[in-house]
Amino acid sequence: ALHGLRLILSNVAKGVIVYSSSAGTAAGTLEVIYSRAIAPGETITFDIVSYDPKRRTAASMNPTIKAEALEAAVPTPGPVVGTLVPLRSLQDTPQGPYLQWASAARKTYVVEYSNDGGTTWFSAVHQLVAGSTAMFWIDRGQPETQSKPMNKAARMYRVKRL
Repeated sequence: ALHGLRLILSNVAKGVIVYSSSAGTAAGTLEVIYSRAIAPGETITFDIVSYDPKRRTAASMNPTIKAEALEAAVPTPGPVVGTLVPLRSLQDTPQGPYLQWASAARKTYVVEYSNDGGTTWFSAVHQLVAGSTAMFWIDRGQPETQSKPMNKAARMYRVKRL
């Protein structure tokens, strides 16, 4: 079985922020890690969640996407060092818990979550770069977190500015 996929996005329109991505190994590329095991013959469907300050259509962003098999498990990163940012709101939506916080343009943020009341923290996404003074993130589960929150009241969140 495969341990997941690495999606490599290139040719993403300038200024577009792709959530749950990190800088790729080649200039001008982004990587999204899907870290769930994939059974033989299983079909995986992805939503690439992005923000475009110019509000172009998805077709005009025109990314090239390449997938690479992950043959070894990718560890979930632990807590990061940064400044805690207060949440403006945390609400339940049909897609998952919705977090919103005040941000500074071009600053980098990481969302962390805990399933055990704040004893153990995991990074939910690689890094989020703010495009404006307000940011949001929705916990949809994989690939942003190890799983979708089963008991939403038990999962805690915090945001850190790097």
